[in-house]
Amino acid sequence: MREANTSAACLEFKCSGMLFDQAEVDRSIISVLPQGNCRRISINGLLQEYLIKHPPVAQNNESHAFTMLAPVDPLGHNYGIYTVTDQNPRV
Repeated sequence: MREANTSAACLEFKCSGMLFDQAEVDRSIISVLPQGNCRRISINGLLQEYLIKHPPVAQNNESHAFTMLAPVDPLGHNYGIYTVTDQNPRV
């Protein structure tokens, strides 16, 4: 992305999921709400493809916000999402 006066962010999030409840699929909702002059102007193409296949239950009603379900795909790194499946909660 090459636009004047813009920057990108890398986010890390921890969802519920496999560490404590292995019988259930993690349905955590991740919401990113930029503050100040920040706003969403685009989404990584691979992540956009993931969101089309796994749409969030909550609609993205705010143009500056971003909402998605936690990835069910253990290969989320293909979409720029990294998951940890180790059973040790300290990892």
